[in-house]
Amino acid sequence: MRRLIDAVTKDQKRSWKDVTRKTHATDANDVLEALIAECGSEKALEAVRNQCLQGNYRQIIEILYEEAVARRARRCAALKKKKTGSIP
Repeated sequence: MRRLIDAVTKDQKRSWKDVTRKTHATDANDVLEALIAECGSEKALEAVRNQCLQGNYRQIIEILYEEAVARRARRCAALKKKKTGSIP
């Protein structure tokens, strides 16, 4: 099976321009990142099991979760500074 993001973006070859496909691929990655940060590593691991994926995904999920949470914190801090006009 093709990777999810590839399957979705490449299937739209006829109707989407290259820049649109790249934007949607980036957006899809951001959505998955947000879902992992929001759900946490245990729920993400449960989702992997529910997807009938076999293997030990705990380590990579925990790494993805830690990175997603760190990115969320950086994005939120940057947005807050931008809204308040604070200078770092």
